[in-house]
Amino acid sequence: MYKSYIPFWRMNKWLQSLESRECIEFIDFAKGFSVLSVVFYHYLLGLVDNPWSHFISYGGFGVHMFVILSGFGLSLSSYQSVQYFYRKRFSKILIPYYIFVSFVFWLNFRLPVYPNDGFYAWLGHTFFFKMFDERIVTSFGYYLWFISMILQLYLVYPLLIRWYCRFGTYRFLGFVFGVSIAWLLGLSLLNLEATRVLNSAGFAFLWEFGVGIVLGKLFKEKEIIFWNIKNRLILLIGFLIGGILAAILSVKGSGLGFLLNMFPAATSFVSLTILIYSLLSSVNVFAKARQGFVSIGQLSYELYLVHGLLVTIAVRFIFLNMSHAAIIGLNFLLVLPVALFIAFLFSKLNSRLYRLFC
Repeated sequence: MYKSYIPFWRMNKWLQSLESRECIEFIDFAKGFSVLSVVFYHYLLGLVDNPWSHFISYGGFGVHMFVILSGFGLSLSSYQSVQYFYRKRFSKILIPYYIFVSFVFWLNFRLPVYPNDGFYAWLGHTFFFKMFDERIVTSFGYYLWFISMILQLYLVYPLLIRWYCRFGTYRFLGFVFGVSIAWLLGLSLLNLEATRVLNSAGFAFLWEFGVGIVLGKLFKEKEIIFWNIKNRLILLIGFLIGGILAAILSVKGSGLGFLLNMFPAATSFVSLTILIYSLLSSVNVFAKARQGFVSIGQLSYELYLVHGLLVTIAVRFIFLNMSHAAIIGLNFLLVLPVALFIAFLFSKLNSRLYRLFC
């Protein structure tokens, strides 16, 4: 996990020792901003009426930023061998995931948070076939589909790096975009847009992962900083136009439009993230707010894992017979702070386990 900010004037020195894993502040900021947007979306989902329900769905676009950042971060990491890469991913991603899913499985016997999910679902998470079985793809928390998808992308990452080195930037981008578009068009032609194991498969998000890899390589090799955009008007336009196009495709574009909305949605959310980071970095009074996002970004994975479980427990067993307004207030005043605290403790445990296995 990143620890401290690297000024631009020290970039050359830092690039020569990437193994030190010092911090690029924007990356942690973007993780923090993205995970909070997803949390806000889930904590408001089903509790607000139209037209606000359409607006809160924007928070779900944060997953696109996560995919791009995943590709970006991996392309900066030292790549010694396929075995070394998978061992690091197992230590960093799978061990916390196994701990969390096993805890939820155990908890289910005492508190039926997910009454329809049992031993078979746990096996599906443990041995990865959950991502191919529509019956359990949303087990132990609907939002865990993201973990299945990102694991698929991690599995093919060694191949993607080889193809990038072989094809070059433009042909590689053409390849990943082509695969994703072909996958989404195929789902539409076969009327499979609503099949969760297919519309959330790694093929659909390959273009974002590939863009992240390219941005990481450009940063590492040519010191091109994709978030260093001075013209905020461009970012504002990207945010607005991308958001509007995503909304139109989702509402008016039928099944195919719902699938293709990820392209403008990702553009909009990335533009918004860079814009907010730029604004918070330009005024000293906002420094604490910026650092708050950075701190949350450093435990974004753990927060993503635990936030849905906690709000599900609260809504189903604690906030009974309360108004939607009261539940919303308690979600943010009570559940979110508890989720942040547990995520902090979880991140400490994960750091120790990571050092043990790596």
